[in-house]
Amino acid sequence: MKPYLSILACVAIVAAVERPALACMATDDNGTTPNPNSPSSGNSAHCSDGLSNTQDICTSPTANDYSSSGCLSFHPPVSCSSNTCSNGTITGPGWHPVCSSTPINNGAACTFGPANTYNNTCSNGSCTNGPTCSTCSAGSYQTAACTTSANTVCAMCPAGCTACSDAATCTSCAAGRYLNGGACTTCTTCGAGSYATGGCSGTTDTTCAPCTAVCGAGSFESTACTPTSNRNCTTCSAHCSTCTSASSCTCASGYGNCNGGSDGCETATTSNLTNCGMCGNACPVPANGMATCAASTCGFTCNPGFKKCGTACIPDATCCTTADCATPDQCHLAGTCPGVGGACTYPNKTDGTACNDNNACNKNDVCTGGVCAGSGTVTCVQVDCKTVTCQAASGCTAVSKPDNTDCGGNGCFAMGKCSGGVCPGMSKDCSASSGMCKVGVCDALSVAGDCASINKDNGTMCDLKDPCIIDNQCAAGDCVGVKKVCPATGECRVGACNSANGDCQEQLAPSGTACSPSDQCATGGSCTAEGNCIANAGLPDGTPCELSGCTLETRCFGNVCVCGAPPDLGTSPDAGDGSGGDDGCSFAGHGPSGLAALYVLLLVGVVMARARRRRA
Repeated sequence: MKPYLSILACVAIVAAVERPALACMATDDNGTTPNPNSPSSGNSAHCSDGLSNTQDICTSPTANDYSSSGCLSFHPPVSCSSNTCSNGTITGPGWHPVCSSTPINNGAACTFGPANTYNNTCSNGSCTNGPTCSTCSAGSYQTAACTTSANTVCAMCPAGCTACSDAATCTSCAAGRYLNGGACTTCTTCGAGSYATGGCSGTTDTTCAPCTAVCGAGSFESTACTPTSNRNCTTCSAHCSTCTSASSCTCASGYGNCNGGSDGCETATTSNLTNCGMCGNACPVPANGMATCAASTCGFTCNPGFKKCGTACIPDATCCTTADCATPDQCHLAGTCPGVGGACTYPNKTDGTACNDNNACNKNDVCTGGVCAGSGTVTCVQVDCKTVTCQAASGCTAVSKPDNTDCGGNGCFAMGKCSGGVCPGMSKDCSASSGMCKVGVCDALSVAGDCASINKDNGTMCDLKDPCIIDNQCAAGDCVGVKKVCPATGECRVGACNSANGDCQEQLAPSGTACSPSDQCATGGSCTAEGNCIANAGLPDGTPCELSGCTLETRCFGNVCVCGAPPDLGTSPDAGDGSGGDDGCSFAGHGPSGLAALYVLLLVGVVMARARRRRA
């Protein structure tokens, strides 16, 4: 027997032992006679081995001889699986089982959806429709991975981090920071006079270096020294003595800015009225004036009768500014200018203001209605051998009489003849009529030769022997001066000059002098004999006030702000109805004794407050 036939025989024997009766003997499982030439009969005909999940065919060791044939599976068994979204079942004929799937649980949650999704649901037998899992953005890190039921959980990295592995470990930093042991530290800012040369990246802090020195003469700063940049200096263009930029410079000597070039400096030109200065411009000619050119600079002068006012010429009689309106005379104040080319207006001084009308023959000169005039005339004393007359320019003026003119015999001199304006003989002594501002002379016109006094010139120095009167000088025959003014340090003090040495010293103001107390509760006051300002009028007692350093309630009492004053000064501590009941503001004893004690404390406070003010 051939080997493969032996094998087939063994298979048939096993099948006969382990499986139920076969249907390959006369008919197949379709109920027809096996036909070797038909796929449904004979060898390879469909049959069933009794298992629902296998696909079977008939086999025979000898063609057309099925007496020993068998029904064997020629495909692996069919396996139908079920899940949350579908139910798998086996259907079809026994010789050809098929796996069928039926959708279930539409809309129910499922856990086997597409990769990288979550919260999927059943839909027509499939697990789908869930959103895609999120990816943590820059500057955050993952704290929990995406699951079938929850999205990825992210948290922000620490401040200054652009990436991190957890809440405490940065892996990269934002601009202006560097990685320092897992933290992002702010980079150092270079101080004044220095700039950053590197660093402030990765794990390296800023490195600083001093800026270049300040730009010297003939150069300008093109880049300033800042914490991030060094100072750069650029040499000025040719012909510039100094410059602030490449196109802004001060021309060197002999050069001028004429054509607006990059350096702006060209060779100087000649100096004349039509070609004046570095660039040869014609000088402007103002109205009522003439142009000038000096040292390559245009100018102008004004015609007679005109004066300069800015760049114009205006009449002398008009004003340019108030500076042109200085005091014009002794009886007017400084004036004001209404505008360029206007006339100054001068207010009059107060009538009676002393002045000098420049006429030495007048006396008692004062201003009246802006005019200086005297109120009397000077009488000149005659002198022997002299003719004395009053001259407006010089006052009493003596002119010698001709020689050999009779003189004397009038009580001033013995009888004689004038010689050179002097009468020979012993003159009468009139020195007793002299003074600091007067000269004693003998009146030649008097029969008895009376002594008379004539005034010394006004302004002649004199001495009143009083150091408290300063600027002593003669005026109309009297020595006059100005009282020295001494300042005072308070309203109850009076500045006084010590007549012994001229020193300023303070005296107490007369008692009762009006003053302004410093206490906020006072509205009027007067000086005491001790020089203190006390209140004699003030706000009503109980008026709220403020007292520095007091933590209790403060109110006015006796014109003084008192610390710790009760809110209702002057009322009984009982309820006010005679019952003596406690109204919340009572004091120890609930009676007059408690109120008296309070008033005593308040009076002590007032006295202490006034004492502090006096010491101040």
